[in-house]
Amino acid sequence: MLDVKDLSASAVVPLSRLLFARGGSSPKNLKKGCNGKLGSGRNAPALSWGVLSKSSMTILRGFSENWKHLDKTSLLRRTDPSPQSESSPGGVKPKRCRRLVVLGAPGVGKSSIVGRFLRGTFEDVYVPTKEDFHRMLYQIRGQRYQLEVLVATGERGFPARRRLSILTGDVFLLVFSLDDRKSFEEVCSLLDEINEAKSKAMKSNWCPHVPSVVCGNKVDGQTSQRAVSREEVLQALAGKATDYFETSAKNDFNMDAVYQALVDHAGLPSEAAPSHHRKVSVRSFQARCQRDLAPCGVLYPSAVRPSFSSDLQRVLGSGRPRKK
Repeated sequence: MLDVKDLSASAVVPLSRLLFARGGSSPKNLKKGCNGKLGSGRNAPALSWGVLSKSSMTILRGFSENWKHLDKTSLLRRTDPSPQSESSPGGVKPKRCRRLVVLGAPGVGKSSIVGRFLRGTFEDVYVPTKEDFHRMLYQIRGQRYQLEVLVATGERGFPARRRLSILTGDVFLLVFSLDDRKSFEEVCSLLDEINEAKSKAMKSNWCPHVPSVVCGNKVDGQTSQRAVSREEVLQALAGKATDYFETSAKNDFNMDAVYQALVDHAGLPSEAAPSHHRKVSVRSFQARCQRDLAPCGVLYPSAVRPSFSSDLQRVLGSGRPRKK
């Protein structure tokens, strides 16, 4: 997790109230050293802005500047503010929970790759995706693990939201299409953005190792339509400490290698890769957890992305060690 400086207990404010204060106001309306209520609900503790790191303030200011441009209705609909959603539904310990963030230009095959990973299926119909959130639970060697998968295509026009998604990610899958040079250039830019965001969060001048995998998708296309050569990709990614695979979600080509790399980078057991465990129903998963059986996994139904306030708290408090 990110090595962000810990916050004192008095400075930890329910951040939903920073985002959803009276009249849809934003953090800029809160003055230094203020006390009292922020919107409805319980009294918030006194907030001392002096204890927040520069990167934390950057996130809050970013939300402030972009708040008026957000579709607040759809934002609320796509996130779950309930306390139950903030923790794992399977009772997984935090140290065994990971988040995979999937980024890339529209139409490059992100959802298709994720569909292969989670369900082993492929739909040959393009449906534009703004945001998808999935949650996989695993039972491996007597332990439970959780992998959240966030496909964050719709955040391209909202830098503050994309930065938040980056900061909450543990491992990244960046996808471009081999027949689209601009999508490749976007992946290169995303890699730089991820490394910069993580470096600032860690208050470091050196670039940390950020677990990531890059996919050049649609290798099933005609060679004459290819816009980026393999040599060019490898040269551009040299020194970025990322794995590169050329794939076809349509033909299921090289998918297993990608999934195994993602599982390894996430620090999950190798059995979390799709080909190494059995997919079961929720009921069967709960029953099997009572016994030490072969590795299994379940795609949790109707998973909803945790609220933005929860993600903010995860970032601002990520300097604290994971609970055991």
